[in-house]
Amino acid sequence: MLQWRRIAPTVLVSPVPAPTVMDLLREEQYGPVADGGDGGLELAGARQHRAAPAATPAVRTHGVDEVVARQVVGVMRRGDTGRAASHDEEGTITDPVVVAATLREAAVDGQALWIGYADDVGGVATHLVRPLAVEAGRVRASLGDADNDNVRTFSLHRVTKVRPAR
Repeated sequence: MLQWRRIAPTVLVSPVPAPTVMDLLREEQYGPVADGGDGGLELAGARQHRAAPAATPAVRTHGVDEVVARQVVGVMRRGDTGRAASHDEEGTITDPVVVAATLREAAVDGQALWIGYADDVGGVATHLVRPLAVEAGRVRASLGDADNDNVRTFSLHRVTKVRPAR
């Protein structure tokens, strides 16, 4: 059918057009490779699809009337003022750069801090710690205000806030 002719121990040629030979070999689970006239590989061009691509559904947009827009803005503004009013005690730091610097200073000074720490499920727990070292994105700290052997490592990117212990 393909009229194979051996021209070398591992090379076959056929007078049948290359796309037909390739399709038949692929149907038989072979992985054929076509050589070009210069001996390099010949890459197949983009295939023509038999069917036209499905039409993209039209995007529908709906406007929001002014009453709904005002209600949404009002809820968002109440959320902002509620967040500003719900700060912890005075002296709480939440800026990540300042949090890291405060932890480093506390490690040098031996100062105890309250930290907020985000857990795996999104909750934030508060821990009283005495930082020992801040390096490689981690904070190694003893738990509690007094020196003890209970040392834990915290990921720096999960520390949400820092406040000096008084």
